[in-house]
Amino acid sequence: MDEIAALRLWIMAAHRDLDREHARLLRTIGLTPAQADALAVLHEHGVLTVRDLGDLLVRESGSPSRLARTLVDAGWVDRTIEPFDGRTAVLRLSPLGRRLAARAERADVQLRGAMAREIDPELVEDCSVALAALASGPAGRAVPRRLAGRTWWWR
Repeated sequence: MDEIAALRLWIMAAHRDLDREHARLLRTIGLTPAQADALAVLHEHGVLTVRDLGDLLVRESGSPSRLARTLVDAGWVDRTIEPFDGRTAVLRLSPLGRRLAARAERADVQLRGAMAREIDPELVEDCSVALAALASGPAGRAVPRRLAGRTWWWR
């Protein structure tokens, strides 16, 4: 097997293991990883249209409208129509959603801590650059948008 094939397998295995652990941590607060990602985006950005939310999601491969509807129906997100045009719906975290987003962030911090214990800090930047080169689809395009303005991001 060549090195690229091995790399692909390692990426898939790491993705699967990290997803399982993240889902386990989030299950204790009643969230899926896609729901937690959406709450994090809304927490970071405040008020967004469904389309803008979809452009920033890394976890969701389906319809951001369906995910947004689930979050609204659960009472975690408020959906309102913007008064200036009467057509654009915007989303923002409800008080319950803000509390849940904070709990989801603590789960994410736990996961990142576990990752940090497993990987040599000297390799993190090189790994991120290599993975960024491979992530050219919608999820990969969302990452720089999510990281914009963060001083530790090197791109």
